[in-house]
Amino acid sequence: MPQDREFIPEGIALADLRIGSEFLSAPDRRWRVTDVGSRCAVAIQIEEGRDPVWYDGPPYPVVEHVFDEFDLEGCDLVPVDPTA
Repeated sequence: MPQDREFIPEGIALADLRIGSEFLSAPDRRWRVTDVGSRCAVAIQIEEGRDPVWYDGPPYPVVEHVFDEFDLEGCDLVPVDPTA
């Protein structure tokens, strides 16, 4: 790879997402996947300090956001804890 090119993260592919999986986006936002389609995913933002009952659903009492493959560039999956 030439040194003069800027590094661009690969991000997440739609195939990497499952309902209930979580990912991070800038600036340090955490999302939980609520649906995955063939061309987009839907997720809710997980906010620290909020009562966990807000994330029980569907339906969810928080806004669901749609992410396409371009939105997922630069996002990272949250590692799954195998001991949990």
